[in-house]
Amino acid sequence: MLKCKKKYVAGLLLLMMAVTSCHTYKSGVAGTYKSVTYNRIQQAYLMLLRHKTYVLNSSLIIKEDSSYVLANCGNIENGHWQLRHDSLILHCEENRYTIDSLNVTGFQGRFLNCGDEKPEIFTLRNGKLKQRYRAADGRTVLYYFKKKQ
Repeated sequence: MLKCKKKYVAGLLLLMMAVTSCHTYKSGVAGTYKSVTYNRIQQAYLMLLRHKTYVLNSSLIIKEDSSYVLANCGNIENGHWQLRHDSLILHCEENRYTIDSLNVTGFQGRFLNCGDEKPEIFTLRNGKLKQRYRAADGRTVLYYFKKKQ
């Protein structure tokens, strides 16, 4: 009987530690991330690695309530996020052009949506977010954000 109580208490303590550590990690993710600016040498290195496109002047705001805002020069995306191991997963709910008239007329007949898109997955390490993907035209695109202090 005493062994059973010890196992129960030990299991309860482990569960409490797991829950509090997850919450701490999740709240540590929240904040504002800015895309990295590259100097000429870094740009040349990226070209050698076949990263023909890298994202600049973008920001990603991760909120404690599991919502996010991803903004760049062309569009603003809103949605919710989740953590899975070392990955930050963004689920888009709304994607709008930054120029309001384009939200009515579209850009070259195309409108932004996120209903058909897969979630965006970033690797999270030491306050840095990275994502590489292949664009429809074959280019490799690099997203690289650092957390603002």
